[in-house]
Amino acid sequence: MPLPLPQPQVAIRAATPEDLPQVMEIESLGFEKRWGHFEFKASLEDIFLVAEDREAGRLMGFIVACCCRLTRRGMILRLAVHPDYRRQGVARALLEAAFEELRRLGLSEVVLDVDVVKGGAQKLYEEVGFQVAEVISLCQEDEEESFYVMRRPL
Repeated sequence: MPLPLPQPQVAIRAATPEDLPQVMEIESLGFEKRWGHFEFKASLEDIFLVAEDREAGRLMGFIVACCCRLTRRGMILRLAVHPDYRRQGVARALLEAAFEELRRLGLSEVVLDVDVVKGGAQKLYEEVGFQVAEVISLCQEDEEESFYVMRRPL
């Protein structure tokens, strides 16, 4: 029986402009409706964290969140993990790091939306404390055009 491969060490840090080419590559592997360079560059002003595999010298995934201090609410805008690193705890580590940043800013809640058809993502979000707050359907006949709004206290 072969020995299991060692899990990479996840190092979470703030994204930099130099990370954007790898971020956009990960984005292209995970989303049909993609953000462009401009959206990611603008997000460097928000909470934009990357998970890095330092041994391999590459990014494993990223998360982008923003905050509204008036409502004391943060919002997860984007979360993606490179296919080579999925199911290894990278998304969970990114979420926990974002929660910590949002708490540090004095926020009390975080929200996100997830497509109804993305059951794996919804399961992960529920495991880290999110609950479905509402279902929004853009087209009654098409489940692919529906998404959940999920909330979690910080």
